[in-house]
Amino acid sequence: MSFGRYVASVEQAKQELSAPEIQVEYLKPWYDHPLFIEAQADRVREIWKEASAGRGGAVQLLFTAHSIPVEVAKNSSYEEEIHLSSWRVAETLGVKDWSVAYQSRSGSPGQPWLEPDLLTVIPQLKREGKDCLVVVPIGFLFDHTEVLYDLDMQAQEAAHREGLRFFRASTVMDHPKFVQMFAELIKEQVCVHGARR
Repeated sequence: MSFGRYVASVEQAKQELSAPEIQVEYLKPWYDHPLFIEAQADRVREIWKEASAGRGGAVQLLFTAHSIPVEVAKNSSYEEEIHLSSWRVAETLGVKDWSVAYQSRSGSPGQPWLEPDLLTVIPQLKREGKDCLVVVPIGFLFDHTEVLYDLDMQAQEAAHREGLRFFRASTVMDHPKFVQMFAELIKEQVCVHGARR
């Protein structure tokens, strides 16, 4: 959603500085890059054994991402990319029971945002017979406030109220495969840029 805004801001800054000669290169999208998928799958593996070794109930893998206005989503590939990333991680893990929910909704209450909302999904999963919830913040790269508060506090409390065991996978942040992915993408971009000269 915000990538176009970032590009526009950079172009505006170049105009304000009268510096059209400054070239800015952007990495290609990586939401389905094998190293990103494997890094996120590793983060789930770190807690999956403990989560699935519980009382023998059904474990639900639940991916989350920041919600955005429906009107904005219609004009971007955001929702599709979140679902594709989630599907690839679940497939890598061999998990068939997974879903996507959205969190951190803000803005006018009358404006529709992407759903289902995470806090609405949790009681629904309990009604469906789930015993354990493994939440994967696939739409976030770092364990920042929206992850720590929305998931580790609000979602965990909601799960406990429903009697669900709650586990949260870490974000990919400093995972070696994630770092390697960026190194490869940067190298590729530098090679492409050098070939243009």
